[in-house]
Amino acid sequence: MGVTALCCAKSEDKHSWTFKNYSITSPSVFELAKEMEFAVLPIIPEDFIKDNGATYSSSVCGAVHVVIDRHLITGQNETSTLTAVQNLILLSNQRQGKASR
Repeated sequence: MGVTALCCAKSEDKHSWTFKNYSITSPSVFELAKEMEFAVLPIIPEDFIKDNGATYSSSVCGAVHVVIDRHLITGQNETSTLTAVQNLILLSNQRQGKASR
């Protein structure tokens, strides 16, 4: 659940979430509910994303689902990691190509 690290990012005004108005994915509540530690999770990413003004999307449980919004790449689950990393590399190479011109 790496996307939960984004939850502590506050904008310059210190009142709103940095990723408000972004499109983001994370493990769905349905996926998390299948985990043994669900009852003790300190935060449910899907709820946090929606409650703080971002757009949440997901696919069926276990499917590859990656969302790219501006400079942010998020994956729904471990199955999405490879695709997210590949997109990160492509985005980095694209930006590097613009810088060298």
